[in-house]
Amino acid sequence: MTWLNRDVGPLRLTRWDTQANYERLGVRQLKRLYPEGGEWAGGKSKSRLPNLADSTAVDGYVVETRRAEWVHWIGCLSWLPVTLFAAWGVTLGLGVVTLVVNLIPIVIVRYNRLRLVALSL
Repeated sequence: MTWLNRDVGPLRLTRWDTQANYERLGVRQLKRLYPEGGEWAGGKSKSRLPNLADSTAVDGYVVETRRAEWVHWIGCLSWLPVTLFAAWGVTLGLGVVTLVVNLIPIVIVRYNRLRLVALSL
């Protein structure tokens, strides 16, 4: 999957994407509380950083964080079909829950990718 070798679309890092900003959001606490489910969806666990001396493992980890982030960005859209048949209150509630459930792992995997890039330089 060569399309996972680059940060494109919503994966593109911005000036705001710093370790300090993510730590202000409480990402360390989120990592402890939120279950790591990479293996549930056919991916790999991202609960531990790879051996930094092994460039293949580092590259594989970065690709896996990109895959995970794409899965959750797409998951943020999963509530949209409900708008076709549900009441606005149900749609709004489901939309909020879906966004929260997907934005937390997005924050976590972006933070992990930032850490890895900083350590591998």
